[in-house]
Amino acid sequence: MSSFGSTYIVEICHCSSALMQARLELFQKQVEITKKSHGNANVQYTWLASSKRELSTMMKYGLGHCGPSATKSMYGAGIHLAATNSACISANFCDVEENGVRHMVLCHVIMENMELLGPGTKQFHPSGNDYDSGVDDHESPRHYIVWYMNVNTHIYPEFVVSFKVAYDVDGGQPFGSKSKHNVYEVTTTC
Repeated sequence: MSSFGSTYIVEICHCSSALMQARLELFQKQVEITKKSHGNANVQYTWLASSKRELSTMMKYGLGHCGPSATKSMYGAGIHLAATNSACISANFCDVEENGVRHMVLCHVIMENMELLGPGTKQFHPSGNDYDSGVDDHESPRHYIVWYMNVNTHIYPEFVVSFKVAYDVDGGQPFGSKSKHNVYEVTTTC
């Protein structure tokens, strides 16, 4: 997230309620089912932009009840996630609260066989039986797309990362002393 300036991590929450444990067990079963039917589940870690309101809905009812993704038109209609090395993509689509806090969710995702999608596509499901999800680039993926039909079975939200971005315009350090990694503080109070 360095293109934003310095990043202050406010909180990291592990999604660990009894309901989330049941969702994890279902996700793990889906991974096994996918391996048996396709040979490889292609499980990836990804980032998902979120708002505070969406977080409580997501944890209670799953991603399928959060409404359409803010980036739905970029690579088709589905849940848009960013590769772990492209966190800035998700950070750009986070709602910013009054206090400047943004939220992203680190998810485990079953991608299976990924179909190459171009920007501006209106696609909302796989184009054929050979594909299960979408990607912007097979060699260096930045954008992953999970079609709405697979949202609750193929995405497991694992951690919520709440953060602020400090735009260091005058060389000031508004959140205390900088670490060598451009991150200020981490707390785990959940």
